[in-house]
Amino acid sequence: MTKRNMPSFESLLEDLYASVCDPDRFEQFTAKLRTVMNAHLVALLTDDASHYHHVLKNYADEPLAVRPAPPDDDGSINLYFTRGREQLIENGVLDSTPLFAPSELERSSFYQKQLLPIDVYWSMGYCLSDSNSDEVIALTVSRDKRRPPFEPEVMQLAQRLLPHLRNVYALQQRLQPLAGIATGLDCLSFGVWLLDHNGLVVHTNAEAKRLTHEAATGIHQHNRQLIPCWRPDRPALQHALAAATSGNTRRNAELLLHDPSGQAWASCTIRPLQRDILANWGCGNSCYAILFVQPLAHAQPPADALRHLFGLTAAETELACALVQHGALADCIPAMRKNRETLRSHLKALFAKTETHRQAELIRRLQAAVN
Repeated sequence: MTKRNMPSFESLLEDLYASVCDPDRFEQFTAKLRTVMNAHLVALLTDDASHYHHVLKNYADEPLAVRPAPPDDDGSINLYFTRGREQLIENGVLDSTPLFAPSELERSSFYQKQLLPIDVYWSMGYCLSDSNSDEVIALTVSRDKRRPPFEPEVMQLAQRLLPHLRNVYALQQRLQPLAGIATGLDCLSFGVWLLDHNGLVVHTNAEAKRLTHEAATGIHQHNRQLIPCWRPDRPALQHALAAATSGNTRRNAELLLHDPSGQAWASCTIRPLQRDILANWGCGNSCYAILFVQPLAHAQPPADALRHLFGLTAAETELACALVQHGALADCIPAMRKNRETLRSHLKALFAKTETHRQAELIRRLQAAVN
């Protein structure tokens, strides 16, 4: 390939940084890296105190048939790390050529069992991370015996590329647990919204998306803003969101949301978050609050389960079931055909036995027990 057709440094960086969001672009990056460094293999490796040769992934011009060596085999000990680990950590980039005389490397079991089968003779490495003192993550670039050792200008390119490789690796490490969190949120049976400092939606789980699109929903989302479908619910939600995202409170807000007809639809909890938690969801803002929505069970809840779980009397159990079905106490009065004072007395007993203080909190506790 002529210099005119050689991938530019900017082209390398474009694919490298794009790989943070699109893993397929890392394949394109390694292909270009092999070209500009006149190599046939790029590999991601990890090393610990044992120096066992552990390849996380190979990126090659042609598919490689690699069989890992048994841990007790001499050929499984990576000689590059036994001799050059400290230099790699200190300098960030290391050319392995000065580590061995060619004949010494060729006589080693490591070369015969690990390198020769994949036609590796010259190697250099980038140290991506040594934050864990017991483990080093390295990206290696290798040439076969038909090519020359790495030239000084190629090693200069490697030094220039190093900080960008470390940036991307650090981004990937930070995003990996967040991806796990997102997957975990999708497994929940209630809606979850993560909100930024303006109360706007940063991330939703699968159930939240479903709830905002169902016909009889009590909340919908427009331009990242959450809007209750029943107008009287809107001031209370706006006030609760403003308080939770202000950074001035750690208290949860408990609300009851209604469907467009005014019927109790779901319990809602808004929980403030520390400002640095769940940061960087791809929108540039940290998450300041998390909102949970649990739709009410309009089917008859299991009365026996509630009675035994909380030690309720028959009258208290009847009210607990009505609250799960209908929401607020005011909505239970017509259905139960009992006077308000009697029900208020039972409600106080429910607060005490469930260790709650507000109706929305009580309903959420009962709903969780039903589920």
